[in-house]
Amino acid sequence: MSLVTRSGILLRSHPYSETSRILRVLTSEGGIVSLMAKGVRSSASKGGGGLDHFSTLEVVYYDREGRDLHTLKEFRTTRARGGIGREVLRFAAAAFLAELVLGHTLQEGNPELYRGLEEGLEALTIEPTESIPGLLLSVGWRLLSDLGFPPALTTCIGCGRPIPAGEALARFDPGGGGLLGPECAEEGEGARLGPGAREELRAIVAGEPPTPVRRPDVHFRLMERFALHHLDRTRPFRSTGTLLPLLEKEVEEDPS
Repeated sequence: MSLVTRSGILLRSHPYSETSRILRVLTSEGGIVSLMAKGVRSSASKGGGGLDHFSTLEVVYYDREGRDLHTLKEFRTTRARGGIGREVLRFAAAAFLAELVLGHTLQEGNPELYRGLEEGLEALTIEPTESIPGLLLSVGWRLLSDLGFPPALTTCIGCGRPIPAGEALARFDPGGGGLLGPECAEEGEGARLGPGAREELRAIVAGEPPTPVRRPDVHFRLMERFALHHLDRTRPFRSTGTLLPLLEKEVEEDPS
């Protein structure tokens, strides 16, 4: 058993006993680490330092080789992100991003993924409300790419031909990994996307989402189905039940 010190992002925590919690923390060097945090519930209730979701922490823990659950010795919050909790949309977006990362078994470090999530959560804390849907989509696609699942958007996944920018419809096939061009789309599966929607999708994936995104709910469904398939999930994301109605509401309030 060795003592390890790492920086990490708190993705999830749940009670284990009256005074303890189990934490799921993404670290840059060691992937996702599960920690038994003894006494943190009682210390928080007595005015001690609490553990807030999506904060960046410095954790010191006893690494038990060959085990999935390690014991937290101490922690220090280095970047709190309480601003995420001031709106339901921000919090639901952060919860979905955390679920994306937790949906993959990360036993090794992935610095790009860590950086992408930390930058995304930081943006969710400070960006204006109208930018949140596009930010969620852009960061979500970035995380999926960092996990090894970038979507194919410029060439047809069926025949390999470039997808024209004209009026022809294409399809987004989540299982196939991206777009089917006009010729392959006739026999393919997935949602039909016109040239405007394809251009918007490419901008979102490139990290340059428009404000506002015209149909954030449709774009979210595309990303969610892609993620469910490639992360091999058998259950839907829990945060979708809260997030999707909020994105649909954004469309109703801005029908343009």
